[in-house]
Amino acid sequence: MDNLSEIFLLLGPEKGKKQTFLKETIRRISQQKGGEPEIHRFYPFESEMENILATAGNGSLFSAHLIILVNQAETIKTKDAKLFADYMKKPNEDATFFFISDETAAAKVSSPISKAVPKKNTVVFWELFESDKKSWLINFFRKQNLQIVPEGVEYLLEMLENNTSEFQTVCRQIAAFHEPGSTLTPESMEEFLYHSKEETVFTLFAQIAEGDFQSALDILRKIALGGSVFYPQLVGGLLWQLKKMISWSELAAQHYSVDEICKKLAIRGKRARQQYQNAMRHYNGRQLKEMLILSTRMDSLLRESRTELQQLLMELYLYYLVVKKGDASSLERALALQI
Repeated sequence: MDNLSEIFLLLGPEKGKKQTFLKETIRRISQQKGGEPEIHRFYPFESEMENILATAGNGSLFSAHLIILVNQAETIKTKDAKLFADYMKKPNEDATFFFISDETAAAKVSSPISKAVPKKNTVVFWELFESDKKSWLINFFRKQNLQIVPEGVEYLLEMLENNTSEFQTVCRQIAAFHEPGSTLTPESMEEFLYHSKEETVFTLFAQIAEGDFQSALDILRKIALGGSVFYPQLVGGLLWQLKKMISWSELAAQHYSVDEICKKLAIRGKRARQQYQNAMRHYNGRQLKEMLILSTRMDSLLRESRTELQQLLMELYLYYLVVKKGDASSLERALALQI
């Protein structure tokens, strides 16, 4: 990278590969500049573009280079994007910008920014193909001196979101739970996902399925105490499982047996099977769809909210999800009162 004031536009839903690319590029800058750069992270909803550009323009007193990460770039308004375009007429050579978005098209980002980024620096990170995901899982556990049976691979593919970031987080936890040389089966991994001491989106969802608000709230708070929680990703995991609950409800309404439903939805673990059956006793099809709508709304709200508000929003979300069974309109009224 000859010009260290270059700008990048990193697009797409595959967070794991995107993060790897980002780390490797920052490492390359560190080597070229002879030291670790100073890194600043911004979100458009909580930082004015003037402040972001002031940070870039002022430079750093302690590092040879600045890295400016601007997340959710698709939400940058045109007037702010024009300010950035003006900045690029005379940029600080000791600052590199990374605009980051889950969108897959550069056109989704305001044109003063997307057009300013060289084509070679606009990179789209697509979700993994099915064959890539299987290979990734097998190779990951092999490096950890663990074997995974084919049914175990299929089980994890059904349980995890489609990105390597989610794969890495959960697979590291599973690896730490098993002795080296072990063989991973759906049953052994299910034992971890639902019964380990470490709380995860799976143990959280189990309590939601049971309709147990207080236990779900306790688990959420334990996850928060673990640090580095990204709430939109947590909601994303719940969304994925809610969709499967809706599919179960629809198949049950068509009079499919439990065995037939599990086969159609590729639900292999006994614990997961029982969990979905429990959920059907607490929520009906209409409520599940409202819970899905509520979760989609909360995902958007969390991404637009300041970090210090997100724990409160998540607790409100759990209340309206479990106690109110997806009553999104009541949540909106409660939020309006808070404002």
